[in-house]
Amino acid sequence: MFSEVTHILDTQLFPTTTPSKPVRPLSGLESGPRPAGSKERCPTWFYLARCPPCVKGLRGVRTSAVLSDDERLRTTHQPPPRILPRLVASVWRQRSRSLRCPSEPRLDGFVALVTGAEGGLGLEIARGLVARGAEVVIACRDMARGAAALGALRSCLGSGPGSGAPIRLIHLDLSDLVSVGDSVGSLAETLGHRTLDVIVSNPGPWPRIYARTVQGHELAFGVGVLGPFLLLRLLRLRRILREARVVMITGDHYVASDACTPDFTYRGGWGARMADCRSKLGALWLARILGERYPDLTVYSVHPGLIQPGSLQLGPGPGTVGAAVQHRLSIPADQGAQTPLLCATQPGLAPGYYHNTLGRVLLAPTDPAADRRAAQMLWDRCEGLCAPWLAG
Repeated sequence: MFSEVTHILDTQLFPTTTPSKPVRPLSGLESGPRPAGSKERCPTWFYLARCPPCVKGLRGVRTSAVLSDDERLRTTHQPPPRILPRLVASVWRQRSRSLRCPSEPRLDGFVALVTGAEGGLGLEIARGLVARGAEVVIACRDMARGAAALGALRSCLGSGPGSGAPIRLIHLDLSDLVSVGDSVGSLAETLGHRTLDVIVSNPGPWPRIYARTVQGHELAFGVGVLGPFLLLRLLRLRRILREARVVMITGDHYVASDACTPDFTYRGGWGARMADCRSKLGALWLARILGERYPDLTVYSVHPGLIQPGSLQLGPGPGTVGAAVQHRLSIPADQGAQTPLLCATQPGLAPGYYHNTLGRVLLAPTDPAADRRAAQMLWDRCEGLCAPWLAG
């Protein structure tokens, strides 16, 4: 019955249309107006029910298909900055609509750093880079789990053409700015005079209860915003990050917030989720200013998808109805890694915000992530908070 209803929705209510020409990509996180004269409109945002082989969009939102090397990349224009339609667009048929990263090109000779790679999404991103021949450094807070991840990555090499690429492990605790500085020193020793070609900033899951970092900042802000900020700034100062790709993992639920500060306080699970929304918004703001400030960097912000609770060790408790529903709607970590890998590996991909089901997203001017002034204020505040470490 469900398949019959879906077929009717797809074939009768929402007929397939194909855009007449590709849309010129915009740079960074700039918001983009709809192309003049476009007649491609979707009657409802529920039209996202079936994306491939043609791209469909939210109500009042234009999407287009941009063809490159026989791969169809979606572009979504000005999705509504509201949590409910964005959530539905993210989870509806997510498994069949998520982007796929091609296995080419090879990355032999490339050096990549992946943070938060002791498990889940970070480990699968590292695995994808290793499979393409890159030399990968995984940065982990839990060194025991990091060592297990290192063994898993080495075991998957086999005897293929990339089996000789080394994989290394360094310690990194984003909740402690001192640890961030030490990690950059360890990385500099590991690489010698070489530089990074790719860095994937994956801060990990949100905190379940209110907590503070070693320096006294709210934990989600410290791990998701301040720690990655200092890491990137120190890599620039040490000349380790030059002419590279930067992939910032974020989440589309950022639209539930319009602020990101280090002094946010909360109680309970709902407050913890709001703290995560704020940190995800902060990551988008940092990515925007980072790309503007350092033109030699190609910066991407990525929504990898709703990942299965077992992959990220968060969400409703096991055995509950909420856990069953979330598991049904979510995707495994290896599938969630596809969009970050797409941004990290594919040539000619314009910088900006990429979503696992919506493709490249051009934000509306009213979207919180499009607030250039707020983004600059956050950058300046992070500069002030990290001044003692940047001065050295």
